[in-house]
Amino acid sequence: MTPTTGDPGPAARRLHIALDFLTTRRWVELTPPDGQTVRITAPDLRAAARATTGLHADARRAGGEVTVLLDVDAMTADDVRTAIARMERHDACTGGPTRPDSLRYVGTPGGLAGLIGDVFTAGAADGVIVRPLCAATVEDFLGSTLPALAHLGVTVDPTRVRLLEGCRRRHRAARAAAPARGCHPHPTAHSA
Repeated sequence: MTPTTGDPGPAARRLHIALDFLTTRRWVELTPPDGQTVRITAPDLRAAARATTGLHADARRAGGEVTVLLDVDAMTADDVRTAIARMERHDACTGGPTRPDSLRYVGTPGGLAGLIGDVFTAGAADGVIVRPLCAATVEDFLGSTLPALAHLGVTVDPTRVRLLEGCRRRHRAARAAAPARGCHPHPTAHSA
């Protein structure tokens, strides 16, 4: 069952999920795309909803549709206390929030799944682009958050998920073989 909200427009709404790799400036949409996708950044859900409503209205006036994805910078761990500690280390390594105008989530993988569901059901956006701020968050997203979203009716592209799983395995092997070299705020970011 696909979650829908009040005014889905001409087509039923479907939750979209993407994963951003900060150091490569690339993102992968894990759900099948629906035409044009617009990426937004907002400090909170109210601002995101205003932007999304405007973008949908503009697209409809032009006779089209648009999928709006909200950036969510995420730091997760098995417990909130550990996630907060990771975020504090990340901010210390990077000099503070890397994007203060972006929505940030610090908590458990299940909580991140809940936030993603809330973004969609509240109409704040058609989905999210999760921006993991550390390697552990990528692990948590693929291992816990994404499976939890299946309960919301999310259908992911298995080819893209396999690609990410392969990247995750290669990254784990490279990290295990390399000595620690200071702060590693993101899976592919290394200190000199």
